[in-house]
Amino acid sequence: MEGGYQANASDAGNYACDQLCGTKFGIAASSYQTYTKKCPTPEIMKGLTEEFAIGFYQWYGEFWRIDEIEDQEVHELVFNNFMGLPVAAARSLQKALNRFGYALEEDGNIGSKTLAALNDAVRKNKPAVYNEILKEWVAYLNTTQEVFRPGLLNRVAQHFPPLPSGDDVAVVEAGGASYMMERGLRILKGALRGNWLDLLAVLAALVAIGLIFFSGVKLLSA
Repeated sequence: MEGGYQANASDAGNYACDQLCGTKFGIAASSYQTYTKKCPTPEIMKGLTEEFAIGFYQWYGEFWRIDEIEDQEVHELVFNNFMGLPVAAARSLQKALNRFGYALEEDGNIGSKTLAALNDAVRKNKPAVYNEILKEWVAYLNTTQEVFRPGLLNRVAQHFPPLPSGDDVAVVEAGGASYMMERGLRILKGALRGNWLDLLAVLAALVAIGLIFFSGVKLLSA
C-alpha cells in the first residue's frame, strides 16, 4: 500500500537530522532514525529494501504494542492508522472505544488499558467496534492537510471497507470480570516492558497488598 520513494518537502516525516531525506515503503526518515538510531541520507532512504521494511514493521508493531491486538482485521486497521500518525491514531481509537463505555483517557497512547478495552470490545461485537474505529479515523483524516488527505482517505476506502452488521454501539457492554483480568495482565506485561505508568500501577498494587498483609499480622499479634 505504501509504495516507493517520495521526498515531499511538505511532509514533516521526510526530515531527519536537519535534512530532507524522504520516505520509502512508508518508512519516514524520522522513523528510520528512531529505528536504527542513525541519521539517514536521501541515498540511504532510496536504497531501502523490502527485507529491511519487513524488519522495520515487525519492530513498529511491537514498539507501539499493536501486536497485542488479538483480532487480525482490527490489528490491520489500527496498524494502517498508526502509519505516520501514531498519536492521532491512538486518540481516535480511544474516542471510538469510549463510545462503548470504557472511559479511557484520550491521551494518544495505546497503553495497557486501551489494549484491554479494545480486545474486550472486539470479542463482544467485532463489527460494531471495527466500524466505530473506522468512522472515527475517517473523521480525523478529514481534518488533515489537504495535500495528503485524498491519498489517506483513498487508502482507507480501498483496503478497509466497513464490516456488515456493525451499527449498534449499545450492544457492547464495557467491563466484566474477563476485562478486568485482561487489564491487570496487560498492565503487568507493560511493567515488564518498562512502561513507567504500568510500573507505577504494579508498585502501587504491591504496596497496597503489603499494607493489608502487615495490618493483618498486627491484628493477629494483638
